[in-house]
Amino acid sequence: PLSEKIKYINTIAKPEDSCFEIHFNAGGGDGIEVIYHHASEKGKKMAKHFQDMLLEYLPLRSRGIKSNHKLNRKLGFLSFIEIPSIIIEILFIDNDKEASYLLYPRAHLVIANALEEAMVR
Repeated sequence: PLSEKIKYINTIAKPEDSCFEIHFNAGGGDGIEVIYHHASEKGKKMAKHFQDMLLEYLPLRSRGIKSNHKLNRKLGFLSFIEIPSIIIEILFIDNDKEASYLLYPRAHLVIANALEEAMVR
């Protein structure tokens, strides 16, 4: 459950740490978006960094970075974790064109490489 994940992260996290959660979006649309907590300047910078890196690697359009307030959503992962955190919505799983990208064996590697590059830069 999410509450146990949050408790675990808060227990092991150091002040210099950050974390992210990976999602596939749904509900009609296309592109990559990264969500950050509205009160976290570090989270906002991290969201922009990951968004830019994913766009370098993936053939998808940018939906931009968005705060949880802009989306009018509380999002427990962002609200209760005590270190900068973001939610990465990589693509829309209910968009046939974007979902078909995942059928390519290299697609998973490209996504992983983009995320790794964002973490080390």
